[in-house]
Order: sequence, then structure tokens, then C-alpha cells
Amino acid sequence: PYFFIGGMINQLLAGNKNWDFYLQESAWVALAWIGYWGFHGISTMLSHTATFKILAEMRHRLTDKLARLPLGIVLSQSSGSYKNIIVERVDATETTLAHLIPEFTAGIFGPIIVLIAMLVIDWRLTLLSLLTIPVVALAYMRMVANSETDYQNTLVKTKKLNDTAVEYINGIEVIKVFGKEKFSYDKFVTAAREGADCFIEWMRKFNLEMGIVTAFLPSGLLFLLPAGCYFYLQGSLTASNFILMIILSLSLLTPLILVASYMDDLRKIGTIFGQVIDILEKPDLKRPQDLRELPKGRDLVMTNVSFGYTNEEEVLHGISLDIKTGSINALVGPSGSGKSTIAKLLA
Repeated sequence: PYFFIGGMINQLLAGNKNWDFYLQESAWVALAWIGYWGFHGISTMLSHTATFKILAEMRHRLTDKLARLPLGIVLSQSSGSYKNIIVERVDATETTLAHLIPEFTAGIFGPIIVLIAMLVIDWRLTLLSLLTIPVVALAYMRMVANSETDYQNTLVKTKKLNDTAVEYINGIEVIKVFGKEKFSYDKFVTAAREGADCFIEWMRKFNLEMGIVTAFLPSGLLFLLPAGCYFYLQGSLTASNFILMIILSLSLLTPLILVASYMDDLRKIGTIFGQVIDILEKPDLKRPQDLRELPKGRDLVMTNVSFGYTNEEEVLHGISLDIKTGSINALVGPSGSGKSTIAKLLA
């Protein structure tokens, strides 16, 4: 539509008063916008359908994997952490995945086509309109290069906040029964403050760079306008091409800003996929393919059993017990002595 708009402006400057011409050009502009939104709607619908299938498959694989993991690996993380990954973190990828292919792709190829058209019309003004890009790129690269530590810190603090919130909400009834409201609430408040502070400190470090990006990215006309006026006065640039270059230069801004806005989302998705892959790549519990020997009786017997949730630390050392069928037994010991661990192993 930018070419049609530029053509109408040129005809106005040339004194063309043919109303039919402007109606025809306006109709082409309207058709272009209708086509844009029509194809945008179709592509968005298809991408959303594909995204929902991907999210469903991810959740199915995660829940199936948890059922096949050793108990020690499952218990090494809190239930809130697993719920956060399977429900919240996976769901957080929906918006980016659904809009990434149609919008991000258009945001990349659209400016390339416009840039080629500008080079054909006048390569001098095209290069001048891009002079602000290196400044923006340097500021953005500086932010990216120095942000890894802060980014990892936000991931840790955000995950801690999400896990704490899930555990607090799910366990509120038990917390009230045992009178632990203050302790649990203070833990949640601390996690919330740390989660907010890490983002505030990160943004504060890069105020200058972000200001440069915000100021220079939409400033393509900064050099194009004075240079275009000079070339026009010198006679090396026509008024119609000058106006068209201004319109095309402005059309570069929105797609570039859209592409830049997806950078953080892509980084976030990479982190979430890393958490999902970390669970899916854990080793399965080794189970016999066939039952080689039927159990004799229903007694529960442990003989010299040692166990650790990880390879580095052993929590049970040489435990032996014999629980007879139909008997009533109790595991007695101080807190942290392994009673729950033994019960879970027996289960």
C-alpha cells in the first residue's frame, strides 16, 4: 500500500484532479490491507492450532516421564516446582510460539523487501536512513553481552517465587492447621521482593543503552530528510521519489520494533525448553521386562538397604526390617531420621 499512497501524493503534487484515479488507488490500498489482515488471521489461526498441539504433547510427555522416573529423582524437586514447569512455564510459551512464525517472519522479510525497493529508488538515501542502525546495534549488543549474569539471576528468583507461591496456595489449609501462617507468608513475601528487585536492578544497569535504542531505532529520517532536501535542490532527486523514500523509511520502523520485542521472548522460551528437556532426559527407573519370580507371601522385608536421593549423599544406611502380613507396625524416630523415606521405599 505504501507505493499506492506515494503515487497518490505524487499525483496531488503534479496537480492531477482526476477523482477516479484516487478512488482506484484507494481501492487498491483497501484491498492490500484486507488481504494483509485476512492472511494474518489465517496464519495466526494455523499457528495457534499447532501451538496448542505442541503444548499438549509437551505436557503428556512430562507427566508420562514423571511416572517412569526413580522416586529419588522425583522427590529431589518440590511438587510446586514440577507443577510450575508443567502448567505455568509450558503455558508461558503459548503466546510467543503462536505469534512467532507469522509475525516474526513477516517482521524480517517485510523490511528486507522494503529495503530492496529503497535501494532501487535511491541507494544514497537508503544508506543514510540506515546510519542509526549501527548505533542501535552497538547499544543492544552491549546490553546482551553484559546481561547473562542478571538474566540467570532473574530465572532463579522467578522460579523460586513461582514454586513458593504454588506451595503456599496448595498448602494453605495445612499451614493454618499447624499455625505456620507467619512463617510461610514471610517466605512468600521474601521471594516476591527478591523476584521484583532482581528485575529492577537489571533494568537500572542498562538505562543508558535502552535509552539509546529507544531514541535511535525510530530515527531513520534523521539523516534522510536533510540529505533528501539537498539532493532535491541539486536536481539529483525527484520530488516523487523523495516522498516515496520518506514513506518507505517510516514503514521500516514497526516491523523492526516487533522483531526486537521478540528477542527476550525467544530467550525465555529457550530457558523453558531447557527445563522441559532436563526432565525428559533424566534416566528412567530400571524395571524388569518380565516378572521372573512370584512373591512368596505378603511380608515386607528390607535387608541391609542403603539409599540416597543423589549419588553424592546417602540418607539410609544398612536398614533391615521384617513386617509380617496383617501385623500393625510403627516407625519411630526423631525428625529427619528417615521414617518417611523408608515408608516411601516400601510403597
